[in-house]
Amino acid sequence: MTYASLEAGLSSIFLGLVKKIVFADTLGRYADLVFDAPGGASMWMALLGSYAFTFQIYFDFSGYTDIAIGCSRLIGYELPPNFRRPYAAANITDFWRRWHISLSAWLRDYLYIPLGGNRGGTIASTYRNLMLTMLLGGLWHGAAWHFVLWGGIQGACLVLERAAGIGRPRARPPGLVGNLLRILVTFHVVVFSWIIFRAESNEGLVGMLAALFRSGPIPVLTPGVLLVIGVVIGGVATQVLGERIDFRQRFTALPLAVKAAAYAGVATAVTVFGSMDATPFIYFQF
Repeated sequence: MTYASLEAGLSSIFLGLVKKIVFADTLGRYADLVFDAPGGASMWMALLGSYAFTFQIYFDFSGYTDIAIGCSRLIGYELPPNFRRPYAAANITDFWRRWHISLSAWLRDYLYIPLGGNRGGTIASTYRNLMLTMLLGGLWHGAAWHFVLWGGIQGACLVLERAAGIGRPRARPPGLVGNLLRILVTFHVVVFSWIIFRAESNEGLVGMLAALFRSGPIPVLTPGVLLVIGVVIGGVATQVLGERIDFRQRFTALPLAVKAAAYAGVATAVTVFGSMDATPFIYFQF
């Protein structure tokens, strides 16, 4: 094993632990408060709770795969990345090229293509195959209507984008402002779909959707709420800036003393946050 492989494996494991224990579990505690009692939430609380779960599920699952990738690297296997800044996607088609890449590939290879894909049939059959693939993908997460509805929304977005030609290479790429607007719209479509995914009952879903339109005061900015807001803002920033900056490469190029201090800080943060109530990985239930 080379030093580069050892460092890459350990850094991936450390990153995964931070994502799970520091970020995902912190966001999860606030998201649970809102989703478990949406009747008492104002619009601002519901919105922040929705953002919290959106990044909780990302940090939770990408942290899990980072740990798996790091462990495999230590024993000589190099697994491909499973997430590629999904919340920087400019449309839902692009989102599914970036989110849970192994599942996306499985849905494509074992559902979409066997159903007929986009070859040898009509446009209507292509749209049907897209919808069936995403509906079955939703059902794969559990035999519950909210998972099927989540898959249906994703499938409907893919069909609409295919019909409108969105996601295909453009002769003239959109400018910075246009691209940021596309990312913002796509991100909030994803947030809305995660609300449906997270709801544990029809009453909970209706309550969350109602809370998004309920007037009320801005949440009291306690240290916990400020921490949640900071993690969400940081998550957005790293997703968008990561399109232009290779943070891993820049970290690897830092002096050894600086990296050692960073690892010590990570170990301290994981120890402190890990002493709180730990929660299982979200995807362990699927």
